[in-house]
Amino acid sequence: MNKEYILYNLKEGLNQLTETIKELESDSEYEFGDYIVDMTHLYHHINTASVSYTHLRAHETPEHL
Repeated sequence: MNKEYILYNLKEGLNQLTETIKELESDSEYEFGDYIVDMTHLYHHINTASVSYTHLRAHETPEHL
């Protein structure tokens, strides 16, 4: 398993979520389009981390477990 790659994507997702929350709380000009862009970016990183982990686990043999 490429833990560094998974951790990178999880941390990027966390950063995006943190920034989105800050913007929602403080930016009165934050609109639905901004939200969609931010959520798409968050989804990309979370999905990449999840799929990477699942894909790698599918190829493990009993020796790997």
